[in-house]
Amino acid sequence: MDKSSYDTSSGSNKPVYVSAIAAPTSASSKDISIPQDRALPQNHMVAVGRSDGSVFIVKLGDSYLTQFMPVPKLVVEGEEEDNVSVRVDQEWMDLDEVKKSLQDESPQATSDEDRTTQTQSPFEISYQFQASEQGEAINKLVYHDTIEGSDGVFCSAAGNLGDISMWKVIDKQIIQSAVLSGIHRGPIVALETLVIKDKNVLFSASRDGSFALWNLDKNGELVTSHHCMDANSGSPIPLSCADVYNPSSFDDGYGNNDNDNNVIFLASPDGYVMGYVIQKSPTGDISFNPGPNMRYKAHETAVTAIKCGGEGTIPNSARLRGSGTDDSQANTSPRVSSSILITGGEDGSVKQWEILSQKDQSSTGVRLEHWPRLSTQRMKRRAHLFSPSHDGPVTCISQQSMNDSSKFLTASEDGSVSVWSATSGKELFSMDGFNSLSSLVFIGREILVTDGMEQYVCVHDFGIPEDAVN
Repeated sequence: MDKSSYDTSSGSNKPVYVSAIAAPTSASSKDISIPQDRALPQNHMVAVGRSDGSVFIVKLGDSYLTQFMPVPKLVVEGEEEDNVSVRVDQEWMDLDEVKKSLQDESPQATSDEDRTTQTQSPFEISYQFQASEQGEAINKLVYHDTIEGSDGVFCSAAGNLGDISMWKVIDKQIIQSAVLSGIHRGPIVALETLVIKDKNVLFSASRDGSFALWNLDKNGELVTSHHCMDANSGSPIPLSCADVYNPSSFDDGYGNNDNDNNVIFLASPDGYVMGYVIQKSPTGDISFNPGPNMRYKAHETAVTAIKCGGEGTIPNSARLRGSGTDDSQANTSPRVSSSILITGGEDGSVKQWEILSQKDQSSTGVRLEHWPRLSTQRMKRRAHLFSPSHDGPVTCISQQSMNDSSKFLTASEDGSVSVWSATSGKELFSMDGFNSLSSLVFIGREILVTDGMEQYVCVHDFGIPEDAVN
């Protein structure tokens, strides 16, 4: 993307960079790796947020390098002769397309280079809009493409006020459908979509300790909100990052285990992780307990990135120790389900946890535990600690697929992306040379999209054989 601002009225000469990236959540939440999906081009879309508050929806192609630049465009407004106005706006175009439009149209032989270009599918800007009227950088972005009556929903957050803008694609036009406000009083640290009983829901969390669920099917109507509060002082607990374990969005729903709860995981600047189980009453009301179902010290420094890694390794037939006073009680006690949680610290460390869930008779109704519980303990089937650590804070964590938890990726402020073996804890390989990485998103299992290159969006296609690369 060109470094100039999408908003021509801003009058700022400050360079504009990519600040957030989002892939369609309906695709990224499932394993859609099929042979046709591995090679570009397909109908792959990605949302790109920028530091001037603009958002671009780009259809991916297979060009090696594409540059979009703003081109002056005359816009005529008004239909009556006495009320017609003309203004100069911007239309973003591929630089190669601009060059072609400036060339003479005289017939000439097509060069080999032209033939090569014609066989490639170009990157295309499908939509563009100004998501932040104040021109503040987009720091969180969600692209959800399964809302009835719309070809896509985009939710964006910018600045420090905690407002969330909701946009819809209707009749091939982008419209702002709602502003989700009144809950958060600080910058948004997490935006995620989830599915609860066939309802599309947006989860948001703020630096001020608040988190909320919004009904995307009802234009962002508030479902419920909560505040992380310190049990001793009664003051809000600041949040640094968050993620959602959402087994109800999987194909098999809750069919395998009643303990497969939807859980909100929140992390704090003092190194703690908290888990809140999403509870649903018989009447359909969604709520949280006053206090967390689980709270433990995960890192000695701030937790700067967190990711739910899918199903755990504990068999569904297992039961927690101490759930019965004798063997007969243990055999009839509720079964345990487990999930994987991955955390990254301000010190560059990466850790993996097994989260155990079991229904109980306590006031919370669900018992959550983490493993390992002590620094001397280890996981049997997976690694707990990963080495070597990043040289800077971990900024984001991603996986290829919910169906393949054997590997995952982390990005850091040190400009590196590391690919890890979840079993051995060893770094499989790394990519360096980035800066200010904030987004790692997968489209299918072969296409990784990253920021961290100032005005560039990087598309890494791991489905192309090495001998096919020129």
